[in-house]
Amino acid sequence: MLYSFSATEEDIQIGMHKVIEYIKGHRDAWPFIGPVDEDYAPNYYNVIRQPMDLQTIEDKLDNHEYLTLDQFRSDFQLVVLNCHKYNGDSSGLFISKLNETDPTNFLWEEI
Repeated sequence: MLYSFSATEEDIQIGMHKVIEYIKGHRDAWPFIGPVDEDYAPNYYNVIRQPMDLQTIEDKLDNHEYLTLDQFRSDFQLVVLNCHKYNGDSSGLFISKLNETDPTNFLWEEI
């Protein structure tokens, strides 16, 4: 007999935290850890109207603001889209790899 178990909300929250910690731990993640500083990225907030960074995602997780995995995935992808919008083709290899990544795939490998 085959059994099917679904992840609990707590399992999903733990998994999302693991995803953020894993990505934040990457050596090339430093530009995405916190909000963009316009001293390093002039006019960023004139170009990017909906900023997102990994610390903000983590804060939203801590505050239980994500009701679905899709909301988490959307914010994760917003980091990637904002980078491409601001930097164009010079976004770099790390952000290109993130763009190819569905963060929820990490969840199911960990849970």
